[in-house]
Amino acid sequence: METLTPSDRLSIVTFNSYANRLCGLKCVSGENMNVFNNIVHNIQAGGGTNINSGLQLALKTIRDRK
Repeated sequence: METLTPSDRLSIVTFNSYANRLCGLKCVSGENMNVFNNIVHNIQAGGGTNINSGLQLALKTIRDRK
């Protein structure tokens, strides 16, 4: 995340047995970087490894962007 710039946008998607979007697509700003860092530091492993659901949710997030 250290290489992101204010012109970038970021969404955080996790997956285990199913996918979960922890954060919708947001501009990378100082305030949002604090939010992103808090989310990432609180992610815990669990469940399975259904990467397909994670990729599908990530793709949906990109397709639904404004």
